[in-house]
Amino acid sequence: MIKSFKFFLLVFFANTFFANAQNPPRIVIGFGPPNFFNQSTLYGGETVYFPCNENAKIFAQSYQGSSYGFEEIDYVTTPSGWNSVNYTNTSGGSFPPPWAYAYVTPFTGQQGTLTLKFKNSSTLISVNAKLGPPVSFSSTPGLYGANQSATYQVNVGNQIAYSDVTWQTTGGVRVNGSTSYTGGTSQTVSTTSFGGKLKVRSNNSCGGSGDWSNEIVVGTPYIASKTVNGSPAQSMNYVNGGAYLLLFTDNTATGADWNIDGGSGSISPYGVSCHAYPSPFMRLQATATNQFGSGESYMFYIQDNGYSGYRMASSNPVKNGDKIRVEFADAKYADDLVKGLTLYSEKEKVIWSLSKEEAKMGKFFKDKNFVEIDTGKLNKGVYYLHLQIADKKYIERLGIE
Repeated sequence: MIKSFKFFLLVFFANTFFANAQNPPRIVIGFGPPNFFNQSTLYGGETVYFPCNENAKIFAQSYQGSSYGFEEIDYVTTPSGWNSVNYTNTSGGSFPPPWAYAYVTPFTGQQGTLTLKFKNSSTLISVNAKLGPPVSFSSTPGLYGANQSATYQVNVGNQIAYSDVTWQTTGGVRVNGSTSYTGGTSQTVSTTSFGGKLKVRSNNSCGGSGDWSNEIVVGTPYIASKTVNGSPAQSMNYVNGGAYLLLFTDNTATGADWNIDGGSGSISPYGVSCHAYPSPFMRLQATATNQFGSGESYMFYIQDNGYSGYRMASSNPVKNGDKIRVEFADAKYADDLVKGLTLYSEKEKVIWSLSKEEAKMGKFFKDKNFVEIDTGKLNKGVYYLHLQIADKKYIERLGIE
């Protein structure tokens, strides 16, 4: 008899443990009053998206023998600014008494933890209460080349818990002509001369927002920044022997085209990076590329330390009436990098000058790589020619006889 009783207890506790393990306490949250047909069954740790300024109905349930039954609620804690009210019915109704529920209402954009405690046990169930549901892209047509447009669409994870969607871009991507736009789930996305990235997130009427989606690449790549030997690229980059060039494209590029556009030397390209060896000067164009085509380009100027980029092609001293001639590496070099030339007398009086603006306006270096200064009206003596090339200044002492 005792053995039978012990066996009964063992079976009872084993079955109880198994039932509890397989059927843990839970809460049921219903959305969409008055009928609350949109329901979620939760056991703790899940993320739940709540609509703003609207009641959500919460029930507590435990497994009671062969099915789940309703439990009374001790309390509910919510994120800051939310409201919760418990209701108890012990005299019948739609469910066998006693049964209880709580109304939870988000009034602010705050998000956080929602915890419910069962009244007749130590059971606590907590969930991550959020207001902005996740958003994912559902239609992303390819934009090939510059100035293209198409309709992009997104899906919102919980249709009752959001008010609108914010679209945000980088690079040359625009949504309805803007880098940031708030509206519906379908918008016109376009590129300028190159593409970039696009991400979205949902918003709610309480002033809160969801998490940003994964960014997607739209159109051809853009160049966010570029470096030479680990430092930001300059208008002219002075190196000792060689340079390591790198394009930062915000992960919009899968590679790059590297082409020597002027000067001489050799290159060893690898994707968005390139080893360059000027001899002694090199102009190198890099164009970022991806599956949508060729995107933004950048022109690197690289030259060896000690090379000035110009030479005095006339004799010194020069005979009165002859011309002082200054030659540059090539016409484009002069047009891009020469910021100004000024000839001073020995008493520091400006005799002649050519500014970058004057050279650009007059297309001075369109077809030639040199400057000539007429000395016919100059007195014999000593003069100083100041040359500003990129960020360096050079001074040549000249004589006229």
